[in-house]
Amino acid sequence: MVEINFDSPVPSKFRSWCNEKWYEHKDELWDWEQKFPEYDSTYYFQKHRWMLKRMYKEEMLEKFRIENERKIQKELKRGFKKGNL
Repeated sequence: MVEINFDSPVPSKFRSWCNEKWYEHKDELWDWEQKFPEYDSTYYFQKHRWMLKRMYKEEMLEKFRIENERKIQKELKRGFKKGNL
């Protein structure tokens, strides 16, 4: 019998990405001001949640575009040849 542990859920890709941005933010502050932020990650996420969401979406779209660029170009080329576009 397989036992499933629900106490430690795997974080989503978005949550992991946000956590990475938090550490980048801390590093930037250290580089600029030679001090760490006086607030915690919860405050940072609440204050910048819409910006983080937008940045994540843009980054994922760009990643998708790069990964599928060749496929999209082939489909467009085929469409032009067949006169569908």
